[in-house]
Amino acid sequence: LLIGLRRNLPESPRWLVNKGQLDEADRVTSQFEKSAGSNLPPPTATEFAQTSSQSAGFSWTELLRPPYLQRTLVIWINWCATAVIAFALGVWITTIYRTVFHLSIQNSLRLGIIMSVCALVGSTLCAFFIDLVGRRLWLVIAQFIAATAVLIVAVVPSPTVALVAACASIAYGASSS
Repeated sequence: LLIGLRRNLPESPRWLVNKGQLDEADRVTSQFEKSAGSNLPPPTATEFAQTSSQSAGFSWTELLRPPYLQRTLVIWINWCATAVIAFALGVWITTIYRTVFHLSIQNSLRLGIIMSVCALVGSTLCAFFIDLVGRRLWLVIAQFIAATAVLIVAVVPSPTVALVAACASIAYGASSS
């Protein structure tokens, strides 16, 4: 998958321009225009100068100052919360199936694989639809779905293995997107 993406996914035109590869940036932009069915207006010298000057003076410490500080903190908090849940589910779910529900190793691993496939599906859906929906809305919806799935298991007095497997797979798939 990575080799295919590396070969077929073009580099960002902005990155190419910043590296001085103007012909390659023009070729990639032309591919984008061709696939979209419309032409972009040609860049002005001012836009090129702004792009070049912005990238030259960037420092990682800017992420910890306005206007980026609030966005940086929100993303870090979201990423940490998502990573903790995803890591806990990914590592412990087969053990939970074995110890709480007394499933065989084969069935526990099968359900773990199903959960991992849901993560792949969630990530794929995200890749195709996030630009249509918008990043903020996608993030809110995905986190709401994951939280609701986990909450269902928490409030049901005696959840069945089917309910836990379904909710864990949904939560894992949503949080992976």
